[in-house]
Amino acid sequence: VEKGVPVTLTIFFPPSQLLGKVASLYWVSESGSLEQWYTDLAQGSSLLQKTVSGERWRLRDAKSGNHLLSVNVPAANITVQIEPASAVTLELHYADVRRTRLITPSASPDGAALPVEGEVLTATTTKPRIEDDTVGELRVFKAAAVSEDQFGAGRLIGIGDRQVGRLAPDGQLHVQLTPGDVLMTADATGRVCFETIATHELHQHVNVFCAPLGEELPATTR
Repeated sequence: VEKGVPVTLTIFFPPSQLLGKVASLYWVSESGSLEQWYTDLAQGSSLLQKTVSGERWRLRDAKSGNHLLSVNVPAANITVQIEPASAVTLELHYADVRRTRLITPSASPDGAALPVEGEVLTATTTKPRIEDDTVGELRVFKAAAVSEDQFGAGRLIGIGDRQVGRLAPDGQLHVQLTPGDVLMTADATGRVCFETIATHELHQHVNVFCAPLGEELPATTR
């Protein structure tokens, strides 16, 4: 593609209950490592964006930040339309809980009394007490069928649930899904500790937090 040719990029965003109400337009650097916000586009409207061939643009949901559409500008005027995706990718990120240090509320880590309100604190090199310094790999499943009232029930992986990968602490996993699919993670016992529903956004970022036994599952896209 010849670069630098003046081009008009026309973007249509038809009304749809399957997507968010507002999309954000970003210019993307050649390396793909930088995105610069330009403007927002509401459902039911259109936008004319002056650009040049060889440039890259990306549209994201203004609320979730998830990827809706990417455009590589050709050497001619181009028209694109934001539409609900029929095949999507979920990019899972699993935070390492060993980075979280817990301090018991009744005393400081070295056994001294905690300071009262207003007392001047001095620096200390004492490391906080670690309640649990172990963290395990999670198994990732596509649910066979889950009704809305089953979310957060602390259930176990079922015979019809299909494993699609594993997720290590500080790891990432990309899973191809259809909107409406339910994705779950389970600990070593088979207990479901996280779940989310795939939306119609093209590329979705999901932070996975495995809820401890007896606690509510984290809020997800459900």
